[in-house]
Amino acid sequence: MEFIIGLFLAAKSLALLTGIFMTGSKEGAVLISKPNLYIKNNQIMFSCETQNVINKDLREFILSGTPVKIEYEIFLIQYGRENQEESRQVIAIEYTVEYDLVKQNFRLFKNQDCILQDKSYEKIDGSLSQPKDIALINQALIESDKYYVLSVKIALGKIKIEGLKNKEIDLISFWNYHKPYLETQPFLGQAILSVK
Repeated sequence: MEFIIGLFLAAKSLALLTGIFMTGSKEGAVLISKPNLYIKNNQIMFSCETQNVINKDLREFILSGTPVKIEYEIFLIQYGRENQEESRQVIAIEYTVEYDLVKQNFRLFKNQDCILQDKSYEKIDGSLSQPKDIALINQALIESDKYYVLSVKIALGKIKIEGLKNKEIDLISFWNYHKPYLETQPFLGQAILSVK
């Protein structure tokens, strides 16, 4: 049975998230918003929304046939007494966007698995804008009386350019050297486990 627990909905009833720090308030900057935790098959799952991950310049770069990697790091940190960190669950997900110049279609990979192939850029962008079903931790490991903080980081991966003797190039310039980051205020584990 699936239970969907939106942190923002839980915030209404439990006053969990009194503030979300979102970086990238400038127009056109990459934004992370609407973090969501839910239970699926006894796992605490994560999803969120992003904006401007693939801007116009990055899209043109992808259309040249060069694969672009977008790396997500999701942290679920458990705190004990006196705000001491007790455990940290870190999940890394790598999305790769490729454009096949011959077939004229896009492919989206999540880690090494192709999850979408389409001629429409909009479908690829839609999937990248709403990463979902990312398993964080078994729900049995969540302690109801402990506090947790959820944080998310996104970065563009580096690429090797054959014509430059396989020199690595950092694509972060496409995001104006900005690495998006989101962190919630502490919330009780009970908020995740008690929603029916």
